Amino acid sequence: MSDPLADVVTLLRPRAAFSKSVSASGPWRVRRAEHGRPFYCAALEGSCRLTIRDRDPVVLEQGDFLLVPAADAFEMSSLMPPTEGSETMPVEVGPGEFRVGRQDGPADVRMLVGYCTFGSPDAGLLVSLLPSLVHVRGETR
Repeated sequence: MSDPLADVVTLLRPRAAFSKSVSASGPWRVRRAEHGRPFYCAALEGSCRLTIRDRDPVVLEQGDFLLVPAADAFEMSSLMPPTEGSETMPVEVGPGEFRVGRQDGPADVRMLVGYCTFGSPDAGLLVSLLPSLVHVRGETR
C-alpha cells in the first residue's frame, strides 16, 4: 500500500539548501521568524522543545526528525528554558558547527538543523497538501 505523505514528499524533490550542526547545554532559547521556508531538524542526541505559534509545544528526542514545510515564527529551547524574554545567540565553534547556551561542558542535545528547497515546479500546491508539521519519532534512518 502506498504512503500518501511519502508520495507527496517524493514529488516535492527536497534538497538541503543549508544545514548546520548545533549542540546545546544548560538553559537556552533560540527564536526564528521565517517566511514560508521549509525548516528541518534531526535530533541526534538528547532532547529539546520546539514551539510554533498556535500549536502545542513538541518535545524532540534522539532519533526524531521534524519538517515544517512552510515555517513562520518558531522557537527551539532546552526542556527547562531560561526565563521568559531571554534568548540565547548561537556561537559558531567551527565551520558549520554552532553551540547554544552554556559554552563549556558536555552537550545536552545535538541536532542537525537547516532549510531545504523543493525542486518541484508544483511545490506550492504540494506543500498545501502536507500537514503544517511533520514529526517522525525515533526513526533510525
